[in-house]
Amino acid sequence: MTEITLVRHGETNYNARGLIQGASSDIPLNETGQEQAAQLRAHLDMSRYDRIISSDLLRAFSTARILNKEANLPIEQDDRLRELNPGDWDGKAVAPLKKEFPGAFDDLGFLTPDYATVANGETFPAVRDRLLDGAKSYIEKYPDGHLLFVSHGFAIRALVAELLHLADLYQLAQMQNTGVARVVVHPDDLLTRLVFYNRGFSNQII
Repeated sequence: MTEITLVRHGETNYNARGLIQGASSDIPLNETGQEQAAQLRAHLDMSRYDRIISSDLLRAFSTARILNKEANLPIEQDDRLRELNPGDWDGKAVAPLKKEFPGAFDDLGFLTPDYATVANGETFPAVRDRLLDGAKSYIEKYPDGHLLFVSHGFAIRALVAELLHLADLYQLAQMQNTGVARVVVHPDDLLTRLVFYNRGFSNQII
């Protein structure tokens, strides 16, 4: 069985300002985000993991490096773990877009599949396929591995939904900054068990 623990990156200024932050927004962690990653490191048993695989976007890779500060695990970047690309909406404020395109957001304020047409963005199925392709490659390579993925809010939701065969991402809450999820995957058929989802950095995580 392959165990994959998934961590969302720490806060950025885009997060703090309520801006859409996608694959083409390569901005750093802010001070709060750096502190969140350091606090998570204090509650994460890094000896559990064999290696870290991170999105190549700066906010995720910086989070991964902070987590790896003392563990010195092998760490690699993979662009398949990037966030959804929201097209023309990357870097835009959510509030005015919700008013102009209400069908592109759900009742919690998160994007719906309809957003892609008006924003020229990456579709939900494309993100799910991309994340699954990345995960499968590591599951095949490390069938008995304990892997730590550092990625993004929508991307993690998409991967967990795809592994669990959930039809709608609405069935999963958004991951908080430095929130942690864990799945255990059978390498032969990708049968997946969700161990936990969206634990915060204040929780002891083993």
